[in-house]
Amino acid sequence: MKIVPLIAAFISSLQLCQADQGLWEKNRLTAGQPFSAKVIGVATSWVGYELLLEELREKNPRYCYVNVAITVFLQYTLTTRGASENLLINKPTSKWTILPKGIPVSEFNYSGGGHKLGKKYGDDDLLLKALANKQSAENGGTGGSATRSESKAEGEKKPQPESEGRSR
Repeated sequence: MKIVPLIAAFISSLQLCQADQGLWEKNRLTAGQPFSAKVIGVATSWVGYELLLEELREKNPRYCYVNVAITVFLQYTLTTRGASENLLINKPTSKWTILPKGIPVSEFNYSGGGHKLGKKYGDDDLLLKALANKQSAENGGTGGSATRSESKAEGEKKPQPESEGRSR
């Protein structure tokens, strides 16, 4: 049962991350976000989400592209609204879903893909998981949580070859 200590360490690192990083506070994903913003665009990928943020000011707002992914952790890029289409990682298959009025970052929740993004998801929040993985990697750890295949190997047993043969 090597997975139990690994899960305990991962949950502990998630809680530390959430407390230390100031996640989802003051309309910022993290304290490192360049400015308070609202989400005006979201694109889904298999590793996470890409967000387009607009600064919370009426005159000449700045824009920021954010990649929140389990593989690259978190990446902020200042941009213009018009240039945001060129920043999509998975183009041409990925397209922005535009939120015309925008949603303040602190209130944003999204689960349109394989991941959940938002404070309301607690330990299932992709941002929290990504930062925990980053922290683990920086500390020389294995990189975080068990993968889906590792989880299945422990919990759910795959069908045995003879049972597959009977169903054919």
